Amino acid sequence: MIDAFRRLLGREGKLDDLNWALRHYVGSFEAPVVGALHVTCADESECECSDAFQRYFVNLLLPDLKFAEKAPVRLSNLGGRYEWGALAVAEQHFATPPSRHAFKVLLVKINAHVGVIGTGAAARYGQIQRYDAESTACGTLHALLAGEQKPYVNDLRHAFLSEHHDRLSPLLDPHQVDPKFRGLLAAITSARLQARRAERERAARRHREKAAQKDSL
Repeated sequence: MIDAFRRLLGREGKLDDLNWALRHYVGSFEAPVVGALHVTCADESECECSDAFQRYFVNLLLPDLKFAEKAPVRLSNLGGRYEWGALAVAEQHFATPPSRHAFKVLLVKINAHVGVIGTGAAARYGQIQRYDAESTACGTLHALLAGEQKPYVNDLRHAFLSEHHDRLSPLLDPHQVDPKFRGLLAAITSARLQARRAERERAARRHREKAAQKDSL
């Protein structure tokens, strides 16, 4: 199943393809409970990603929230930023009775987005036609690259400079990154960094749990 993901990496494809691959991979575990946390930008253009994830993953694997209704835990904010604590909330919500006697699988899907105008050599990433006018996408990543100072932009900036590693400077240097690809690479970097936040939260919680077990002995 992992090979299916490798074939999708770095290639443009249909929204359905990734969600089908996720559905088959997670389904192969035959877990009694499957949960999901979905992180997206608040941009209305992300509705397609949310709808595809709902149709091809959530509706097929998650437990009923209400009668015949299924839903992931959702984070939708400016820039698609992972919020510390969301993973713990999702794990608690999907700790349904069947999982207490076996196990559950919790998928964390983090989306970053970038617009594109033109095709081939003329493609420009970071812009879309929105309501018949040219607009930035993702606007928050665009503001980050432009050096704007706003709370949500600063939160992204903190991620790009986290763990003593500057990921912004290479993106802004035209000798290292072709400006027409800057928006694309910023979006890829942001998604990976938000995933890293979730990984760090999980590691911190495991550390606390192990420390608590030692104290109890």
